[in-house]
Amino acid sequence: MVRVRKVKQLMAAALVAVAGSAWAEVKVSDLTKQAKVTAFEIKGNRVDRFTVKTLPEELKGLPLVYVPRGSHQNPGTGYSFKVDAPVMVYLLVDARRAGQLKFEGWEKSELKASWLAGGTEYQDVIFVKEFPAGKVEIPANPKDCIPHSAVIKEK
Repeated sequence: MVRVRKVKQLMAAALVAVAGSAWAEVKVSDLTKQAKVTAFEIKGNRVDRFTVKTLPEELKGLPLVYVPRGSHQNPGTGYSFKVDAPVMVYLLVDARRAGQLKFEGWEKSELKASWLAGGTEYQDVIFVKEFPAGKVEIPANPKDCIPHSAVIKEK
């Protein structure tokens, strides 16, 4: 009985690992402006030195594209990348400025995430937009907030 339970646990863990690595099917390429790609995970990068504290379970393990912050006294930079399949892009936007920004074609979702900076927790509002295979453009952030990050989910 113990052996059967252990086998079931191992099989469940393997399924989770495979599901979490499914993002490898979407190829992300041609990143601009020092953009980097990593997995969206707790304690992973949100931007450079800022780490993810909470995230929506349905986005866990998906590819996250971000750019370095630079000086908070200056506006950030927009960036782009290419995907080889149709995708939904979830845009993480610093909640301190989210209400002041307009994102053409992006819809505000009910999803939320948070990140840590110097031990202080900050919130992200998450916007979503569909993109066909090809170039994805991410808008620049204003000063006094961190750059927007993009989580990519294959449609």
